Amino acid sequence: MGAVGVSATTRPREYLVEDQLGPLLASDAARGTGLVDTLEAYLRCGCSKTETAGVLFLRRQSVHQRLALIESLLRVSPDAPDRQGPLRVALTARALLATRGPHPT
Repeated sequence: MGAVGVSATTRPREYLVEDQLGPLLASDAARGTGLVDTLEAYLRCGCSKTETAGVLFLRRQSVHQRLALIESLLRVSPDAPDRQGPLRVALTARALLATRGPHPT
């Protein structure tokens, strides 16, 4: 998955977040969809849709719909074992960037 709008000089954390989560971040910014929070909760809940629904105070069907949109935007299922690691790392990097700010130049 290639990042759109990220230059080669972008710092590694920013690039990682954009590369892995870019479409979800764009959707959340444009439509307030909460897809990044859904993905984070889903992975934290061991990919349990029922537990994710409980954590997010949503109906299970809403979680299914959000996960379908996440899969469509990422063009891969977050259930795929080889994708969970990179997604978790990107979510952690995003959280670090939010608390510490961008990497100093």
